[in-house]
Amino acid sequence: MRCDNATPGTSAVGCVIPSCAPVDVVSLSGPHPNHARHVRDAQASGLPGAYPDGQPLHRLTDQALRDRNGNTACPQATSGGYPRPNDYSCDEYPFRST
Repeated sequence: MRCDNATPGTSAVGCVIPSCAPVDVVSLSGPHPNHARHVRDAQASGLPGAYPDGQPLHRLTDQALRDRNGNTACPQATSGGYPRPNDYSCDEYPFRST
């Protein structure tokens, strides 16, 4: 087991058990089908993170890298990004912090 408190903006401690693969299960028939469809399509495009054979995602703790990832995947509409419907946020994949 490995633990650290490198989560930006918090003093919380997070732990990893190397022998366990972290898997985020989403379902097209679950409570968030749009999210599940987005993840499925992103992974099918060749982006990392597809389980079990894809390149794994890794946590980023550097805030500048996290911001760059998010701004690349989800640029604001005012800077060439896509307009978003009211009450929706950008559903980036891979996630901003990976």
